Amino acid sequence: MIKELKPNYGDEYSWHEVNCFFRAWSIVLQSYHASYFDNFLQAMFLNWTFFPESIAETEHDDFMLESNANVLSPLFNVQAEKVFYKNQYQFHELIRTSLNQKHRLIIPGDVFNIYYNAAYRTKHGEHYFILKGCDQQTGRYYILDNLHVKNGSSTLYEDFLIPWDVLYDSSQLFFENFQPTSEPYFWSTSELSPHHTNNSRLVFQANLYILNKYINQYKDHQFESMLSNQDSKAEQIQKFFMKFNHKNTYFKILKSVFKTLEIDTTTFDELIASFNELKSKIPIILAGSGSSSELFAQYTLLERNILLHMHGLITEYLNTAQSQENTVQQISLEEAVMLNASGVNLQMEKEQITIHHSATLKTDTWIAENDAFQILWRDDKSNVGYESGDIDLIEVEIENRSDPGLPFQSGIIIVYDHETLLFGGIQNIGISLFVPQRQADYCVKEMKNLVPSLKLKIRKDREKGLLLYYKNPRDIEYRLFYENGFSPDFTEIGIFSRTWEPIDHTTVFTNLTVYNHNLIMKGRDEHVRI
Repeated sequence: MIKELKPNYGDEYSWHEVNCFFRAWSIVLQSYHASYFDNFLQAMFLNWTFFPESIAETEHDDFMLESNANVLSPLFNVQAEKVFYKNQYQFHELIRTSLNQKHRLIIPGDVFNIYYNAAYRTKHGEHYFILKGCDQQTGRYYILDNLHVKNGSSTLYEDFLIPWDVLYDSSQLFFENFQPTSEPYFWSTSELSPHHTNNSRLVFQANLYILNKYINQYKDHQFESMLSNQDSKAEQIQKFFMKFNHKNTYFKILKSVFKTLEIDTTTFDELIASFNELKSKIPIILAGSGSSSELFAQYTLLERNILLHMHGLITEYLNTAQSQENTVQQISLEEAVMLNASGVNLQMEKEQITIHHSATLKTDTWIAENDAFQILWRDDKSNVGYESGDIDLIEVEIENRSDPGLPFQSGIIIVYDHETLLFGGIQNIGISLFVPQRQADYCVKEMKNLVPSLKLKIRKDREKGLLLYYKNPRDIEYRLFYENGFSPDFTEIGIFSRTWEPIDHTTVFTNLTVYNHNLIMKGRDEHVRI
C-alpha cells in the first residue's frame, strides 16, 4: 500500500480547467511532495500558454514522455515510463512488482464497464485510475478514483476498491476504443532519488526563462493566425476559448502558488480581473463583421503587462529565497528521506530542525495514513561494529512548545515492512510507544512525564535487539523505557512529529545524531552516551 497517495482535497480546479489525465498526474506527483500538485500544472500550462503548437494530438502520452527530460526529471526528481503488457497475467504481475517497488501507477481505462458509474454499458469515455495497492486474497486493487463520487462529476479522487478483472477489462476497452494501434500499457513513475523538497524555485526559474524570451516582443501568434485564416466565425471563437482557457488556468495556478509562498497578489488580481473583462468582449467581436484588430491590440498589451508583473513577482521571490539561503547554514540530509506531504512549515538550521503545525489540518501517521512530518534514514549495516556488538543508532533532543493535553506526539520512528514504531513525548504529559498496526493493542507502553522536553535514544543490543531509552533534563543517565527489545531488521529509522487533530503546534529537534550515517547536529550541549 502506498500511503503517500491521498485524496486531492485542496484541488480547486474544475474539469473545464484540468482534465482527468493531468489531474491524475498531479495527484501522483503530490505523493512525493505537497508542492508538486500546483507546480506540475504550472509547468504544463506554461508550455500550453507560450507554445500553442504543444496543444496537439500528442497532448497526453508523447508529451509526458518528452517531459521526462525537461520537466519531470530536472524539476520533480522523478521519471515516467510506459509499462507494456501482453495478457491479463502479465498485467497483474507487472502491477504487483511495480507497487512493491513503490512506483506510482496510472492505469488508462474506459468507463464503459465501470459498474459503479452512470456511464456503465451506455457510453465509452477515457479515464485514468491511480493505484495505491492490491489485495491478493480478495483479488481487488486499492485505487484513488472519482467515478464513484457524484457519478464521476466530482473532481475529488477518493479511496476505493476495484476488482482485478474489472480494471483489466476497462484497460482493454481503452486501447480498443481510443488507441487501437498501440500495445496495451500503463504508466509508472519512479523517483530518481528519495529527497524531495518544495520545487517552486525551479519551476519559477523555468517561468523566467520563457518570460524573458517572449516578454519584450510579445505577440499572440495563435490570435494572429485566427485573423488571417479562412476559419468560420464559430471555429475562430472555439480556437479563442481553447487558447484563453489555458492561459486563464495558468494564471489561476500561478496565483495559488503565490498564495502558498505568501506573495502579495493584489496588483496581479486586478490585472486578471481586467483580463477576464476584456475576454468577454472578444467572442462578440469575432461573431460580428467589424474589425477585431484594435481589440486584440488591447488584449496583447494587457497580457504583456500581466507578464511583466509576473516577472517582477517571481524575480523578487527568487532573489529573496537566494538571500535567505546564503545567510542560513543548512544541515546536510543527503542520505535521508524527508516526508512532508502535508506541507508543514519547516526551518532547518545548523543546530536545530523546527516544525510548525497548523490549525488548518492534521498531520498524522497511523494505519492507513502517512502524513506526519518525518526524516528517515535507511538501515545501513555497513557501519563498523554494527553486526559484532552494541551500537547506538539514533539520538535526539525534543522540545514540544504547546500546552499540555493537546493532540500531538513527536519522537523517534522505526519503520519495518509490516509495522511502525512511534516512540516519543505525547501531549506534554507523558512518553508513549505506539505500534498502530497492532490495532486494539497499539499502545505498547505509556508513562506519565510532565516535561516539555526530553532526550530519546535507540540502541542496538547484540542479545536483545533494539532498546528504547529516554532522559529528562534533570537526569544524568539515560533510562530504559521498555524492557523488551525489538527486531534490528528495520527498513528505516528517523524522527517524526504528528498531530491527530488540527492544532497550532511547534516541535524543535536538537542534538540529533544518526550514528550509522555519521550525521551529528550538536545544539545546546554535548551528547551523553551510555
